[in-house]
Amino acid sequence: MSETDWRDWVEAMVGTGAVKDAAIIGVEDGALLASTGGLKSVDTKKETRALVEALGPKGPDYAHGMALGGEKFVVQQCDPGRVIRGRKGPVGVIAYKTESVVILGLYDENHKPPQKAESASSTLESYADHLVEAGL
Repeated sequence: MSETDWRDWVEAMVGTGAVKDAAIIGVEDGALLASTGGLKSVDTKKETRALVEALGPKGPDYAHGMALGGEKFVVQQCDPGRVIRGRKGPVGVIAYKTESVVILGLYDENHKPPQKAESASSTLESYADHLVEAGL
C-alpha cells in the first residue's frame, strides 16, 4: 500500500470515534507509515521497534512499561504475535499485529464523548482482521 492509503486507514480509524489517534507501523523495520495527532511524535528508532518486538513470538519485556510518544504506559495484557494493551490513567493504547504492519490506537476516557477500551479494541481488531484477510 502507498503512504496515502495508510493515511486513509488511520483517518478512518479515528473517524469511527473509538480512538483519538491512530498509527500504522511497518513490521519489518518499525517505520511509521502513517499517523495522526499525538502518535506523530512516536520515536521510530526506539519506540516502534520495541513495540514490534513486543508483538513477536516471545512477547514483551516491559517490566517498566512501554513508551509511545515519550509517554510511559503500563502493559495490561499481551497476546504475543497478536495484541498488546497498555494504560496510563484515562488514556489507553492498543496495538494489533498483522503479517506486515502494527495497527496502533490511543483512546481517552476523558474525551467527549468518552472512548472506551472495549470499543477501541473491537474497532482496531476489525481493521487488523481486514488486513490479515487481505494478506497484509
